[in-house]
Amino acid sequence: MGKKYHPQCFVCGKCGGALSGGFMPSGNDLLCTQCGNAGQPSCSGCSAPLQGAFGVKDGKPLCDTCTTKAAPPTGGCSVCSKPMQSGIVVMGAQMHAECFACGACGCSMAGKSYAISNG
Repeated sequence: MGKKYHPQCFVCGKCGGALSGGFMPSGNDLLCTQCGNAGQPSCSGCSAPLQGAFGVKDGKPLCDTCTTKAAPPTGGCSVCSKPMQSGIVVMGAQMHAECFACGACGCSMAGKSYAISNG
């Protein structure tokens, strides 16, 4: 941001609390993480704030960590169609952990952050 602040002036633009525990920009203000995450959807599994892509199970949003937790097998893998003994759920699709791979390099994405292309 490049701006300099007196310690007493480095406060949340919404609640006025000190920004010692982290902050995020919001327009011309800085917000503490609590105010910055207010009104943001949260994971129905662990209550973490959701940012970027997230999964949905039974109509409820899930963070990446909760989305990729082991899922009970209920049929074939959505990628390779082979039977499953165990697997993960990504964006509502059940698959083998090794089938959840990067579209560019083919490396496993299980348990890692990822982005989804709309194209």
